[in-house]
Amino acid sequence: MLRLSRMLVIVVTVLVSSSVVMASSDKHERRKSHDFEVEDAGQIQGHVDYCKSSEAAGLQVYIPGQSYLVIVSADGKFMMHQVVPGTYNIAIARDGNILKVINGISVRKKQITSLGSLALCPDQDGDNFNVATDCNDLNARVYPGAPEGCNGIDDNCDGQVDEGCPTCSDADADRFFAQAYCGSFVDCNDNDPVINPAAQEVCFDGIDNNCDGRTDEPGALGESDFYFDQDGDGYGDSTQIVHRCEGPTGYVSQAGDCDDMDSATYPGVSEICNGKDNNCNGLIDDNCQAQILDQDGDGVPDSIDNCPLIVNSDQADSDGDGIGDVCDQTCNGPASCPNTWDPVCGNDGQTYGNSCFAAAACTAVIHAGECAPATSCATNPLNCDVDGDGYIAELDCDDNNPAVYPGATEICNGIDDNCDGQIDEGCGTGGTGSAIAACTNQELSCFSSCVSGDQPCLQSCSDQATPTCSTALASYFACVNTSCSSGDPTCILLQCGTEYEVLFGTPAQ
Repeated sequence: MLRLSRMLVIVVTVLVSSSVVMASSDKHERRKSHDFEVEDAGQIQGHVDYCKSSEAAGLQVYIPGQSYLVIVSADGKFMMHQVVPGTYNIAIARDGNILKVINGISVRKKQITSLGSLALCPDQDGDNFNVATDCNDLNARVYPGAPEGCNGIDDNCDGQVDEGCPTCSDADADRFFAQAYCGSFVDCNDNDPVINPAAQEVCFDGIDNNCDGRTDEPGALGESDFYFDQDGDGYGDSTQIVHRCEGPTGYVSQAGDCDDMDSATYPGVSEICNGKDNNCNGLIDDNCQAQILDQDGDGVPDSIDNCPLIVNSDQADSDGDGIGDVCDQTCNGPASCPNTWDPVCGNDGQTYGNSCFAAAACTAVIHAGECAPATSCATNPLNCDVDGDGYIAELDCDDNNPAVYPGATEICNGIDDNCDGQIDEGCGTGGTGSAIAACTNQELSCFSSCVSGDQPCLQSCSDQATPTCSTALASYFACVNTSCSSGDPTCILLQCGTEYEVLFGTPAQ
């Protein structure tokens, strides 16, 4: 039984130590004999047609896993002697790289097995050019007709190296060349070493620092955070952030808007009692204990306002249906008007042909003549209603306070609430004076000794007062008994604070 060893370098050592007999016509055959009659061995012969050239010389023909190995002669022929009868796979290789395998070769006792002519013309790098035509069959980018690169090798197999390549220069020594095909990305400014394709883009310097054809693109040094501001109130959604040198359209630098669908909600705005966190401080209706709900800011609490969302301090209700004229779709204005041009300006900022047409539209006239053009506050501040109380700055004595406008209720707060040129008129004599005029000092002293909102105390004082004084207080107690029968101080404060202020000349606390 023939025992086999490893091939290549190892096989040489093994064959020498095992007394391998070298006996072939070309003296390149190597084999090992043991435990069988040499006369019974077979032989394998063939011819390697290597790309129809003489380059077959030096090819190795061997049986993988066995010690049989011969070297192909210059004419492409080989003969493998003393092969134990059996079935084998034959491999052809050069420098350890297998080029071809012939499977299932049968060797018979004392017979020569001929493989005939074996065509072999490999394409080792897979570039569709074989070793006969490819000047470097181990590099798929090198083949006849390939683009010649400026890389120090013959890419197109024409026998020339880097033909047609430019002279490469790097004047600023930043390792990037000013010309293409020089082994690097092109330096767009070869006179400045800090400008090159590997540089960091820098915001606001007006330079394409990294040679990508853009200036101040995303990723530049010195970027800021910008936030999407959907409602246009100047504050953006903290979760919708981009990093840019300059903010894209619709983005602002201020974050923190807790409701970016509501332009009246943003950090720093005045909190109102509406069940929402208006100023984005994490609290809802904070400090509402000291406020009376008046959503339209016309000085009339929502609890008694016949149109709580539209300014109507006069509470006009022409048809007596309990809905203010400004909210009532049928305000009973004139059915027809004369077709004369005598323009007036309505408090809605619209010009009407005459006062009759303004009345038909249920709109109060603020002055004769046409309204000023509806332009921005910046270009026409007098025709702008900054605080949204229904009165433009030309008529509003404080257009930054929605509670101050012509006709508002004057309260004792040190300002001219109704724009009549007087401050706190009527204060010091008990507001409107209704209770002061009807009640004695002793009766008023009883009321003033009660803590604001202390219903039992106020009711006791009313029981002890004269009918005239009690009648003067009827509106206050009617409000309390109707809206806050439980006597809850907070309810009284919010629902009946106006009546308290009118009677006693000081805001409820």
